[in-house]
Amino acid sequence: MANFSPRRSGGPFGNFGGSAHGPILNLPPMTQILVLSNLAIHLVRQFIPDTWDSWLVINFSFIPARYTNLELFTWTAPFGPISSQFLHGGWMHVLLNMVMTMIFATAVERSIGGRSMLILALLSGVLGC
Repeated sequence: MANFSPRRSGGPFGNFGGSAHGPILNLPPMTQILVLSNLAIHLVRQFIPDTWDSWLVINFSFIPARYTNLELFTWTAPFGPISSQFLHGGWMHVLLNMVMTMIFATAVERSIGGRSMLILALLSGVLGC
């Protein structure tokens, strides 16, 4: 007779490599920090005035013209390649990016470690600009 006890088999469909009593999301620490920081920044942007949000996006997004025209180069320009990775266009944009981050960054972090994963993620974002 089949054993459908969740304690012993992980449920009626078997144990797929995890514990029946473990967390549903088991993200490594640096991946958690990356996802939560992106969500927190987007959430804060929802509550600040539109003029502040516009200033934030204009000054901290990556705008290539800033690097070819010295009149547009301001003190915030060096931050653009990194800070633009934390600015999203809407909730669907940030949520889809964070789902992909949870999937891929988890595997990468477990393979090469948290610090190396963060450096790789930020460097990839900079090189993608």
